[in-house]
Amino acid sequence: MELPHHRRQFLQLAAGAAALPAVSRFAVAQVQTDAIAIEEATIANLQAAYMAGRTTVRAVTQAHLDRIAVYDKRGPLINSLITVNSHALDEADRLDAALRTTGGPVGPLHGIPVVVKDNIDVAGLPMTAGFQGWKNYYPPEDAPLIKRIRAAGGIILAKASLSEFTRGSGDNINSVLPGFARNPYNTAFGTGGSSGGTGAALAASFAVVGIGTDTGGSVRSPSAHNALAGLRPTVGLVSRTGMTPNNSVRDTAGPMARTVRDMTILLDVIVGPDPDDPATARAEGHRLATYTGALRADALGGARLGVLRQVFKEAVTDPLIITQFETTLAELNAAGAEIIDPFVVPELDTVPRPPQTAARFKDDLIRKSKRKFYAVAKKREQTFIRKGPLTPVGNSPFGSPSIPACHSHP
Repeated sequence: MELPHHRRQFLQLAAGAAALPAVSRFAVAQVQTDAIAIEEATIANLQAAYMAGRTTVRAVTQAHLDRIAVYDKRGPLINSLITVNSHALDEADRLDAALRTTGGPVGPLHGIPVVVKDNIDVAGLPMTAGFQGWKNYYPPEDAPLIKRIRAAGGIILAKASLSEFTRGSGDNINSVLPGFARNPYNTAFGTGGSSGGTGAALAASFAVVGIGTDTGGSVRSPSAHNALAGLRPTVGLVSRTGMTPNNSVRDTAGPMARTVRDMTILLDVIVGPDPDDPATARAEGHRLATYTGALRADALGGARLGVLRQVFKEAVTDPLIITQFETTLAELNAAGAEIIDPFVVPELDTVPRPPQTAARFKDDLIRKSKRKFYAVAKKREQTFIRKGPLTPVGNSPFGSPSIPACHSHP
């Protein structure tokens, strides 16, 4: 059987195969709200419709929730989301009311559904980092980047699946959800990791834009696997406060979207200083006033791009990937880039790989977890019930006594 090559084609097939009577009223490949199709919708599409009065934020939010109900845990079982925000429609109503009152959008993300990787704090929703021992942990406040998204009018629609504690680049396995997140292009294929839930959710049009995190490829890999635009910002451009660490030297959050423009609009929203993240001080004087304003159709004119074929030799690379790569090179050349092919680094194969140890991860996670959980317990001691250690003392996966868990819904 020939595989579908486009998200729309996949979802048309999936809708026909789902055959779920309980959700049959939603089981269509393209959920519409008034005259607006949310499948493949962009920020510009939706906001133009809001301003023209052709739809509402509530209708768009409900349509995305309906898609999630059909496709994420049923039918094709994309399995990309850990928690869906039960208050999303309330947030949508507030944005609709604000537009009626002021006649203008709250900000550049007005009414835009956003999915966030579940290693980032969102007040009112659990933060699991893909670890079942944290499934009842509710952070007391939003991470700074989430505050920026909300202030810009974005709706946090759901928390996305991930590799447990972000420890994965090709997989999306954790102890909160059973099984893998699935690639919407073909459910037998991987999503990439560790931000694979965000990638799959965007590819399936469960949201318009999303947040991943990247230490060694965890935004870029799922973006490539799911035909998205994804960016790993320079460390310090975006705050990491409220984000579960993997390696504090290299960790960063990054935007993901179905188009470069939407990805860049989200980047504009989330960049900025944070006094609680010293790395952001290093970015002072280097942030652009707007990254969206720097987008140009002729940006590749005069660029010289080297093709390092040493890292994807034919013996170890799928022929379909090589074919797609060759197509991309031709497109880059047509857009004005000079392609240096091959670009050879003679010493590359002899450079020893640095030792990869868990020491940094353990230190970062223990330090931040103690601060996180004990601060919550102290601040909300009347409402948080301490249930004892997450794992038996002396049997901690982090090489030290475990941290008491704090369980409560705010």
